[in-house]
Amino acid sequence: MYGDHFHPIMNIAANCNELQTKVNQYEEGSPERIEAIKLANAEWSRLSEYTEPKLKAVELSGVVGLEEVSQEEFLDGLDEPGTLTEED
Repeated sequence: MYGDHFHPIMNIAANCNELQTKVNQYEEGSPERIEAIKLANAEWSRLSEYTEPKLKAVELSGVVGLEEVSQEEFLDGLDEPGTLTEED
């Protein structure tokens, strides 16, 4: 149905860019410009769903016994004698 040249995300981006250009054609503060801005923002938002990462950064920490240990402290403790290593 679509050729190799068709890429939906790039088409959405091109349409967003065209809508943004049309915003500048209206007089500042006019109702038409406000509606054009709303439409352009909605389309930019729709595009961002496909292009912006949704992962959130988390910090890894653990509890050893009753003491809370940061990730750095935990990893440093793995090299101490008497702890398990990859060879064990």
